Amino acid sequence: MDRKQIVAAVFILALCLALAAVRRMPPEASETAASAPLSGLTIALDPGHGGYDQGCQGASGTLEAPLNLDVSLRLRAVLRDMGARVVMTREEDRSLVDPNASGNRKKQDMALREDVIVGSGADILLSIHMNAYKKPGPAGAQTYYREDSAEGADLAGAIQAAFRALDGRHDQAARCGDYFVLGTCEAAALVECGFLSNPREEALLRTEAYRELLANTIAQGVMGYWAPPEGSVR
Repeated sequence: MDRKQIVAAVFILALCLALAAVRRMPPEASETAASAPLSGLTIALDPGHGGYDQGCQGASGTLEAPLNLDVSLRLRAVLRDMGARVVMTREEDRSLVDPNASGNRKKQDMALREDVIVGSGADILLSIHMNAYKKPGPAGAQTYYREDSAEGADLAGAIQAAFRALDGRHDQAARCGDYFVLGTCEAAALVECGFLSNPREEALLRTEAYRELLANTIAQGVMGYWAPPEGSVR
């Protein structure tokens, strides 16, 4: 681990400790935190899949949809502690469309998610997913943005940078992605948190500690995008 990775890891640890301290504050203390870094920001969280659509499946059978929801709920808690207003497209293991509905259920589900996101007036959209590949080798988080969105590129880049600081598995750049959900908000990023098809990464993703780390890392990326260090240009 080089010096930059060590510094980043220490920063993330300090962030986790600070957030834990905020959660222990009495209500009156929390209410005074108007200067929180994400105060005034509305973030829409979209846990991918759910209900009849469980997404991809891991090497040992781990399903994607419950992990997407768990990471999103953890991320919601972190973002709220940082002052953001958070709206979620789903808060339980379900699809937004009736599983018995006729026609293209996936298309209907995505349209209903769009209604939630657009209706929330979100400044930022984060769609949370897990990845899979036909071979077990690929690993690491990957963040996507809409090709014609400069804000999306900045957001995805900041989140990917936070992941790269963790270890070499995430050493890649944010990429353009043709995903419907990325068109629901100008600053939108789809985060593939890891590969369930990679046995080692699947084992990590099954642990609460790693999913908490994922939530804090994504939040660090959002903070880097929304409230960059003094003197930097967003």
